[in-house]
Amino acid sequence: LYEKITGTDAKIRTKYYLKENSNVKTSKFNNIKEIKEYTIINLDEENANIEYNLKTIAEKEENYDILTYHNASNTTSIINPNGVNIKEGKIKFNVSSFVPKGKIKCDASQNNKIINLTNNECIINPNLYIDEYDVTASHSAWIGSFKSDELFYLESRGINRREATKLLIKGFLTNKLEIKEDEIENIKNIIDEYWR
Repeated sequence: LYEKITGTDAKIRTKYYLKENSNVKTSKFNNIKEIKEYTIINLDEENANIEYNLKTIAEKEENYDILTYHNASNTTSIINPNGVNIKEGKIKFNVSSFVPKGKIKCDASQNNKIINLTNNECIINPNLYIDEYDVTASHSAWIGSFKSDELFYLESRGINRREATKLLIKGFLTNKLEIKEDEIENIKNIIDEYWR
């Protein structure tokens, strides 16, 4: 699934219901000034799997609630919300994964990352509510700017800091998106508009 949201502001509520042996890979790109998004993922039957990739550029306030319910055994969720914070932006990711007792062999993974190019506060709340022992669960939460050695490497190749930052942002906002090449180019063009 590929979803792209553009505009000034939005409130979105999305629910997924995955049945037996389903495999869903979601690629989302948001280029919107302000958004409140509430996403519920229900893994309702065995061998239901989802990889949820969210990419966003935040100019103002963006709030995301992503809740994943492992309602059956042998289910997998890989939740990857990534954002770049600019101007008056503030990003908040609330990401929660639930595995109740008796739902075994589940895999719940969260990889949350915000590149904050401002002094504004960004928040990541990774939550794992695991009531079963026979489960693999992990989360990561990282907020910061690009590493100085990444920028130094590109600068040592004759690329100025502004262009180096833009290259890193393009890589960050397009990786893991399994979409057509023309859509990748469209996202890169949007990034160029911000970093002219």
